[in-house]
Amino acid sequence: SDEEFGLATPEYAIELDLEGRSAPFTLTVGSTTGSSTRRYYAVEDSRFTVDSDLPNLLDRPAVEWQSRRWARLESFQTDAAEIALGDLEGRLERSDGEWRWNNEPVSYSAAADFLDTVTDVTGVRIVPRSDVDVEIDRRPILTLALSAAERVENLTIWSNEGGALLAGREGRDYVLEIEREQLELMRAAVMVLQDSSGDEGASEESLPLE
Repeated sequence: SDEEFGLATPEYAIELDLEGRSAPFTLTVGSTTGSSTRRYYAVEDSRFTVDSDLPNLLDRPAVEWQSRRWARLESFQTDAAEIALGDLEGRLERSDGEWRWNNEPVSYSAAADFLDTVTDVTGVRIVPRSDVDVEIDRRPILTLALSAAERVENLTIWSNEGGALLAGREGRDYVLEIEREQLELMRAAVMVLQDSSGDEGASEESLPLE
């Protein structure tokens, strides 16, 4: 029974949304079966046991549940990207199955490398917006807009007074501290796009890391 399995008054109940499903469903976590990690679980009318460390993961502080990914879009979902980095402003877009940088054709590998690089950026530390100097929003060193169908993500990177790089996403109540190497990789990917398209644009030295 649910009382016996610890499902009547569960320790945890997780509401999950799945793409293609009109309503969320609830995963209920019950008591252990006698093993330290095997527990009873319930989803709608189904009851089952699983050997899982899920309850220990659920005990983490709320901040640890926040995503450290800069972008929500994946590279394969992205149809266009507009970037401003130093003196360089460019737009990468897919048109009729072909990738273009500032309206000039570029190789698939150059476009894919750029999109993989910017969508793979992850933070080493989460920083609440309340801890960030409000003036920092006025001095971005990189802005990026990723587009997919009707969806647009606006992303920004700043350098704070201590020299740390902070990456933000519009609508998010925290920013990510990222490693400088990730900005260097993005800069290199932009340069490959520029070279691939034959667009001289800005010189490598003009794309700041500060």
